[in-house]
Amino acid sequence: MKRNQAPITAFFQRKQTRRISIESVDSDSEDATPQLADPIEDTEEDEESQPHPTRRHRKTRDDLLDLLQRRELVGCGSTRHLIGGLSRSRRRRKQQLVRWALTHFQRLPLELQLPPHWERQRVVRSETFYASCLEFDRPGVLLAAGASNGIVALYDFDDVFHRSLNLGHKQDEVLHPIHTIFTPFEVACIRWNPLNEDEIACSFMNRNEIYVFDLRKFPSKPHKVFKCPHPVNALLLSPNKQFLICGNEAGMVMTYDIQHKVVPAFGSKPVPQRKASFNIMEAIKPYLSPALIESVLFSSRCGSPAIVSMRLVPQFETQVLCQLRNDWIVVIDYLHGSLVKLHTFVRGLMPRENARTEASVLSMAAENEYQGDFLPRSLRNSWLSSHRCAGTLLFDNSILCTGIHDATSLNVIDMHQLRRSKASVPVKKEADNEADISQTGKSRLPAVERLDRFRIPMNSIITAVAAHPNQQAVICGGESMRLQIMGVTRNQSAEVTQKEETTE
Repeated sequence: MKRNQAPITAFFQRKQTRRISIESVDSDSEDATPQLADPIEDTEEDEESQPHPTRRHRKTRDDLLDLLQRRELVGCGSTRHLIGGLSRSRRRRKQQLVRWALTHFQRLPLELQLPPHWERQRVVRSETFYASCLEFDRPGVLLAAGASNGIVALYDFDDVFHRSLNLGHKQDEVLHPIHTIFTPFEVACIRWNPLNEDEIACSFMNRNEIYVFDLRKFPSKPHKVFKCPHPVNALLLSPNKQFLICGNEAGMVMTYDIQHKVVPAFGSKPVPQRKASFNIMEAIKPYLSPALIESVLFSSRCGSPAIVSMRLVPQFETQVLCQLRNDWIVVIDYLHGSLVKLHTFVRGLMPRENARTEASVLSMAAENEYQGDFLPRSLRNSWLSSHRCAGTLLFDNSILCTGIHDATSLNVIDMHQLRRSKASVPVKKEADNEADISQTGKSRLPAVERLDRFRIPMNSIITAVAAHPNQQAVICGGESMRLQIMGVTRNQSAEVTQKEETTE
């Protein structure tokens, strides 16, 4: 076999568990009904020939999402009439399932760490470094992690997942990467080549270069180096492959039509046509109070919060989710500049005696020493103040997870609300959500959905997150590039099984 025909993932491929999409709850087909039917009725027909339903289900639970669906759609007696009901009821049931999973997220008994010699080097140099970015390959077999001190680590996550979830170890285990690469620059972003599974591209902070590593020989140096003329924080390609969406440090969203090129007046080469360009702060201003606008402008260098990362919004071809440097989340139309959804995270340390928990916050454990999981200034450093954790989507892109640089918690944004808060300004109907708010001549503004925030307490600051592409688990990276896996543990699986037996 030729060397270029054997990707690196071929050496680590194992039997992949079947992913059950949460969107299957929306299915109204008759062939899907027996899968969601109550197992009690089947048992009553031939109770002697078939084993107990709970034992049969325990054997057929292939992955985490299957467990969640059976807990909500089989274990609960009130669920059956909601499945065949209105779409709004099904949507509410799906989000209740997701929120139940969030309240049961815990750290799995497995941790990913660097080899011992990296730990000894950190102690000798008294150097503190953090995980800066995480990225899975398409099948979810390999995980690439970058650090603030220039380390790039490669983990066999397929083995990690099977050990942590399927084997159910009771004691904590530590796994090391299969290969490490050292670069002298802070790793800002890692991307796998979708056309060649053997290559990863790494970009660096404050450096206009992109390193491409060929993983077939476990390299220590890049085999390609690309120069970048302009510092761009985020790049996206539209679903129809026609538009290229860019976000920069000045808070500008620029859309280019890469299929239709134009020749500049004094240029010799055709360039992509700029389809749209707008400042994201100008789109948010009509929905903010004057005091909040002043505080945002004061804290931003360019008059607008920088765009840290962008992701496509599923089921909407012209909408993009932007994560700003001030930890705000904005869903906006990249062709018309219309605001669709908004999450404003107002900072401030509240005294513990005057603190109160918001209704939109899910508490899973006792509060940390500092209310709201905020750390004092004495425990922060300059890198944490400038770094922003790029968010990741899970549960069929209905949940956005991210970390906050000064909080010991995993922040979760619910992209599909169970309820809609009342707007402080006159609004139109939901059908007008995509109207252009730049038309100042109108007295009314389109409705903007206010997104809820949830908080999952952690034992350290989260600086990088990544969701597994096939399993509903989140990888959280922090100090010394230690990676933790958040998911539903087997202890909770046994608890769910006990609830099902009680219901039956």
